Amino acid sequence: MTEVALGGTDPSDIFVQGRYAYVTDSVAGTLEIYDVEDPNCNDLCLPLVTTVTVGNNPTSVYVAGRYAYVTNYDDATIEIIDITEDPVNAVSLGTAATNDGPHWVKVQGRFAYVWSDGDGVFGMPSLEVFDLGAPTSSSSRPTRCRPAAWRSGTTSRLRRANSAAGSTSAIRCRPTVSSA
Repeated sequence: MTEVALGGTDPSDIFVQGRYAYVTDSVAGTLEIYDVEDPNCNDLCLPLVTTVTVGNNPTSVYVAGRYAYVTNYDDATIEIIDITEDPVNAVSLGTAATNDGPHWVKVQGRFAYVWSDGDGVFGMPSLEVFDLGAPTSSSSRPTRCRPAAWRSGTTSRLRRANSAAGSTSAIRCRPTVSSA
C-alpha cells in the first residue's frame, strides 16, 4: 500500500473514473481532480490537475460520463461540474436545491439520487430524485422530481419509499432541464 498526501485540507469523498480521481474537500469547498496515471510520477506522486470551487461543505461526488455531481451540505444543493474530455477545463454548470443536509449522490442514467438529512417538513431523512436531462450551459441545472400528487403529466416514473408513512408513492419527472 502506498500513501499519498492530497493537496486539500479535509477530503470528504473520492470517486475514481479512468485516469482521474475526483476528491471533494469539505473545508475548502472544492472539487479537486488528480491524475492517477501520470506516466511522469512514481508511486508517491499524485499530481493535481485542477481545483473547482463548489458550494459550502461538499460531502459527496459521483462521476458519470462528462459530468461530476457534488452535494453541498451547508448550501443544501446538488452541483453539476462539466469535466469534459479534459478535466483541466472543468467548470460548474450550476446547482439545484435539495432537502436539508445532502450527504450522498448517485447517478443512474438520466437521474441523480440524493440522500439528505431532512425533507424540510418532518425532519425525516429523505431520498430525492433529480432529472438531469442534458446539461448544456452555465445556466443549466437539474430538475427536482415531485411526487405524482404535486405534478401531473409524465414520461417516466420512479418509485420512492416513504419512510414516515411506510408506503410507496410514484415520483414523476419530465425529461427537461430547467434554467436559472
